[in-house]
Amino acid sequence: MLREFTDNAGTPWRVWDVTPDAHSLTARPKADAAASPYPALEFAAGWLCFESDLGKRRLAPIPADWETCEVARLTEYCARAGFASRPTPGNDPPQIQT
Repeated sequence: MLREFTDNAGTPWRVWDVTPDAHSLTARPKADAAASPYPALEFAAGWLCFESDLGKRRLAPIPADWETCEVARLTEYCARAGFASRPTPGNDPPQIQT
């Protein structure tokens, strides 16, 4: 699911959940474990990705109410999320389906 909201500072954000599949977590050889695509074990069960022109942020674990909560709560989650990176061209989030 993809949600869009504007925080208290007027910054528009997109947020979506990222859930790694079981194969990507177990199929790597042990020698490759240090090169994990997840920045920390806390992200192994998934995370919320927040993206704006300011950059990307990640929040783990995924809050149970993120899909239905009020914008104020989503803004709090975004503020708690850790900085991940600046947006890169071609790395677009899922699209809202109409």
